[in-house]
Amino acid sequence: MSDEETTEYHRISDHALEERVKLDGVSTLINLFDFNTEQITTLQRSIYWRTGHESITGNVETQTLRQNFNEVAPRAIKFAHKKLVELGGNPPPLEECLPSTDVPKKKTGGPLKLD
Repeated sequence: MSDEETTEYHRISDHALEERVKLDGVSTLINLFDFNTEQITTLQRSIYWRTGHESITGNVETQTLRQNFNEVAPRAIKFAHKKLVELGGNPPPLEECLPSTDVPKKKTGGPLKLD
């Protein structure tokens, strides 16, 4: 069994892409890009094996994270969009899926001004 990292891409629907990254022999990272809801769902699955006196048992652990497109780097969305189109998907136009850059960022920190 190889510990090499491999990445596969699958079209789930016209608007959804699965990115599956095998991290090692026991862990898989799955990113589901949904261009209709503009969300990414990330699942990390790991299998742990325990050896007992006369048996081996396995345990699967899954962690889930959901993010809106405006919470991730635009390059990740652009790459997933391109890959989905290459696989025959028909997502909304990329411009509609990318976070707006017109919204000013909220300022944090700095001196407090009193009137």
